[in-house]
Amino acid sequence: MESGRAGVVNAITERFDYRINECAKREDMLIGFARLEKLMADTRFEILRWSFVFWIGQIAMLLLK
Repeated sequence: MESGRAGVVNAITERFDYRINECAKREDMLIGFARLEKLMADTRFEILRWSFVFWIGQIAMLLLK
């Protein structure tokens, strides 16, 4: 009887540990995705800024010609 209880307790403990590890992995993934999203937003802003500078330069060259 005791070995049966010990087996059940071990199984429950293993499942609990597995779920805790899965939650930690999800949190790590969410943090990674948040970093990636910020990096992509920053990159998009940089491209937009340089595009704006390019077009202003093009307009200036057309007006000065």
